[in-house]
Amino acid sequence: MTRRAFAPPLIHRLAVMSPSSARTALARAPTLTLAHRARARVSKPSTSTPRAGKLVGESWVELSDASYAIENGRERFAAGDAEGALAEFERALGLPGGGTKRDRAKPAELSSGELQAATYNIASARCALGDGDGALVALEECFRAGYANPRSYGAAKAMRDLDAMWNDEDLKLATRGDAFRALTKKYRVVPNAVAMQFDFGNSIVGGVVEAVNEKLTPKK
Repeated sequence: MTRRAFAPPLIHRLAVMSPSSARTALARAPTLTLAHRARARVSKPSTSTPRAGKLVGESWVELSDASYAIENGRERFAAGDAEGALAEFERALGLPGGGTKRDRAKPAELSSGELQAATYNIASARCALGDGDGALVALEECFRAGYANPRSYGAAKAMRDLDAMWNDEDLKLATRGDAFRALTKKYRVVPNAVAMQFDFGNSIVGGVVEAVNEKLTPKK
């Protein structure tokens, strides 16, 4: 078997050479060109899929796949495409979200905010398509996800959220009947006056309670 001769590093060889021989050796030594250096710095291309996002001002904000689908649905709804918007909102429910990742092998769940946004907007799209019953089903899922829940967000915010839902023109087909009032009672989204008093973020206790209760009380 032929053995390859051991060649000491160039720097060691230069140390024992005469100045002229050293200059000749350096001239003959291979050099690392800029192209070689550039290729050396190039890392292995990433195989991961880039995260979805949107441009906010001059900043790119990353969104979960679910949030991105919800944003797409909102844009379609604003453009008058209720069917396309509904498809995006419903698709969001099956996409990876920004919530808890309970299993390494599975994508992260939707956060409570994403669930509320998706189901709220599903209700709006169904109302636009004349499907009041389907909208009520979506609103129930929205309440189940924690929307307008005084125990989660405090009485004052819960009242504001419920008031916003009641005044939303896109939801009137679903919110102006006994079925919606039954949902508010089922999920206890209307806080009582005692809860409002203990919510230090609220400054007008009686007026808000009376206003919302009046809206939710059937007219005789």
